[in-house]
Amino acid sequence: MLHWILYSSDFRIAASVIGIDENQDHINTANENLAKLEIDNAGVILRDLVDGYSEQKPYSLIVINGAVEHLPEKLFDQLIDGGRLVAVIKEKNDKLGKAKIYNKLKNSISSRFLFDAGTPAILSFAKAQGFQF
Repeated sequence: MLHWILYSSDFRIAASVIGIDENQDHINTANENLAKLEIDNAGVILRDLVDGYSEQKPYSLIVINGAVEHLPEKLFDQLIDGGRLVAVIKEKNDKLGKAKIYNKLKNSISSRFLFDAGTPAILSFAKAQGFQF
């Protein structure tokens, strides 16, 4: 399954968009499709999804295309002041996740519920298992 995290310096006018994925075949297909469509301000690269892509931060918008159990702090660190992150948060045994938009303002993060979502989970974002009897 294709899972991307999209990064944008200014999503409103799409100055540039960077997609990251952990599967090279998906990346190749995405970049071929972008080339066919003559889209030259977007690309997809190989990276661990939970690490994001800090090399070109800060970003005004990060969109996670898949459900996650948690969001690493390092993703919020890649946002500009006033930046947004959109993700579906879904606990392991829940049938539906909750789409949320997170806003960063003066190093503080707030979130707002958007809608319920039946989005497939991204396994890279699974919470670490704690001790169980």
